[in-house]
Amino acid sequence: MPERSDSARRPTPGYVALRDMLEEHRLSAAQRRIAQYLLDNLPESAFLSSIELADRVGVSQPTVTRLAATLGFDGFSGFNDELRRLLLEPDGAAHPREPVPQNEYQESLALDQRNLERLAGVLADPATLRTVCRELAGSRPLSIVGIRASAPVALYLGYYAATIHPDVRTHIHGGGQLLDALEQARDAGGSWVIGVVLPHLPREMLAALRFARNLGLRTFVLTESQPPAALNAVADEVLTAPVSTRLTFDSHAAPMAMAAAVLHMITEAQPERFQRRLEDFDRHVVEQRIFHGYSNS
Repeated sequence: MPERSDSARRPTPGYVALRDMLEEHRLSAAQRRIAQYLLDNLPESAFLSSIELADRVGVSQPTVTRLAATLGFDGFSGFNDELRRLLLEPDGAAHPREPVPQNEYQESLALDQRNLERLAGVLADPATLRTVCRELAGSRPLSIVGIRASAPVALYLGYYAATIHPDVRTHIHGGGQLLDALEQARDAGGSWVIGVVLPHLPREMLAALRFARNLGLRTFVLTESQPPAALNAVADEVLTAPVSTRLTFDSHAAPMAMAAAVLHMITEAQPERFQRRLEDFDRHVVEQRIFHGYSNS
C-alpha cells in the first residue's frame, strides 16, 4: 500500500472539494479504492493518467473510467481536468476548523459524524414522521422487510418493535415467500409495511414493495440520501439517512440512528399500551433469566 502523502493529512481546499464530490455519489467497492487513493495521494494523484492510476490502485483501467462516468464526467480526462482545477482553489476556501483525520478509518468515522449531523437537521421538525409512526403503531400486523445488506437494520427494527407491538413480522429474504407473507399480513388486517433499502435497490425488493402497494398496503421506506426514482414510485413515505461510503463496505451508523428514532416515535404513539408491553418484556427477561446478570435489582 503506497504511503499517504502529507496533503491528505491537511484539509486543503482541493482535498475537501474532492472529498465532497466523492461523497455525493454512490461508488462501488472498487471505485472507493480509487477514490481513497486519490485523496490519500494529492496532489500527485491529480497528475496520473488513467492507466497509471489503475496500476497504482491495482484495478483495471476501465474501472477508473467508470469512476469518472459515475461522477458525471464524459471521460477520465474531464475528471482529471476538474481535479487539477480543484487543486488551484484559493486557500481561503479551506475548512480550518474541520478535524483532520489521519487515516481512512478516522475518515470513515468523520463521515459518519457528518451524516449524523445532517440527520439531526432532518429531525429538527419531526412532526410529519411522528404522524407516520402513529399509523405504523396502529398496523396489526406490522411488516418489516429488508433483504441483502438491508437485513441487519430490518432485524434491529423488528427485534425492538416486537417488544412493544403485538404483531411484528420481519422478513429478510425475497422471492415468492415474501410475497405470500405480505398477502397474509394484508389478510390479517395489516395496513403498513416498513421497507429498508440500503444501499442499493434489489429488484426483488422493488417487486415486493410494488406488490404490497397493489394489495392496498401502504409503504414506509428507510433508505439512503439519494433514493432512485423507481423506489419513490412505490413508497408512500420515504425517510432518508446517508450511509458512509469511505471504506470498502458501507457504514450504516446514520440509518441505525434513524431506525432508533422511528422506534421511539412508535412507542410514543401509544405510550400507556406500549409501556405495559415494555414492562411485560422486562418481567419476562428476569423470569426466564435470558440475559446474564439482568435482574430486578
